Amino acid sequence: TIRVDLSPLVAADHQVDACSLPFDSGSLDWIFSGHTIEHLKDPREAIIEWLRCVRVGGHVCIVVPNTQYTLGQNTDPPPHLHEWSPREFVIEVLGWNDPKRTWMQALSYELEWAPATVMHIDEACPQWSFCVVLEKMG
Repeated sequence: TIRVDLSPLVAADHQVDACSLPFDSGSLDWIFSGHTIEHLKDPREAIIEWLRCVRVGGHVCIVVPNTQYTLGQNTDPPPHLHEWSPREFVIEVLGWNDPKRTWMQALSYELEWAPATVMHIDEACPQWSFCVVLEKMG
């Protein structure tokens, strides 16, 4: 496990921005991002970078506070630039826009803006956060 964080207050192996990782393309099996993406100006830029770093068939797991429960009460520094419910994340960030199906049916959805498929969407921490797992496509 390689720990990465921007904050010098966190004991990380690399102190870098989430959108500029120091890893070769396709060099990692997976990336786990816990409560990070909501702090970033451009969530898609981060996802593209994370997918760059994982091998084809590798996974990016993103855990995000669920605003249905947090209700904007997230006060951790730096401040949240985004607040999403799972539905909002799937539509706004992942780009799911199928009026005939619900956001929960986005499994196996191939992102149009990045080489990945949605593999899993579920609750992460009960009544607090949700997770989305992407698999990098070739």
